Amino acid sequence: MLALETSTKVCSVALWNQGDLVAYKESDDQEYDHAEKLNPFIVELLEEQGLRVPDLAAVAVSRGPGSYTGLRIGVASAKGLCYSTGLPLISVCPLQAMLEMVKQERNGLNSDCTYHAYLDARRREVFASSYNGFGEEISSVDAIVLDENEPIFKQQHQLFFGPGADKFESEIPTDNLIKGIYPSARYMGGIAFRKFENQDFADLAYFEPFYLKDFIAIKAKPKFNRRNT
Repeated sequence: MLALETSTKVCSVALWNQGDLVAYKESDDQEYDHAEKLNPFIVELLEEQGLRVPDLAAVAVSRGPGSYTGLRIGVASAKGLCYSTGLPLISVCPLQAMLEMVKQERNGLNSDCTYHAYLDARRREVFASSYNGFGEEISSVDAIVLDENEPIFKQQHQLFFGPGADKFESEIPTDNLIKGIYPSARYMGGIAFRKFENQDFADLAYFEPFYLKDFIAIKAKPKFNRRNT
């Protein structure tokens, strides 16, 4: 199975075999250059493993929320691969993939804790979802604006992670912040394989990224030429 993750500045591609990671490629330059890197990553990864796209069982892709442009690039590539080969398409929430990273980095979850996954949505807004200590979603994905000195940051047994949490590092106590967590194709396989077993496939004809927020283009300020008088 091939997994594509493009919801943030990190672009990653991974190959999975029945829930086990085989190989991956990942950028870490913190620039939105997915259009240049994604397809070469796919080609290189398959060639290194001696595989072709038709050899795959499915293609998994991050569905969002996240970067509007990044999601669009990832979904377009995934749908193109599926259209050309007839492979099923599987969608994965990047917030859930981050929870998988937390599980692996910390050797499991603490049943006494609540886990809050945050993706940056600019300023004090984040894309958020919360999970109990058994990995079950208790608050569905939403865009929320966090208050100054958010009270929940300092409550016991509340753990925060993801790029949206890292930007509040100065406000979240060290014991409540799990740093260095981000969406990666390296952690999509378990979720995607469970969906594959249940034949929980996306409708290829109608599937679109889950943006959650409308895209807002920022217009450049007009330039005025000053004439010498």
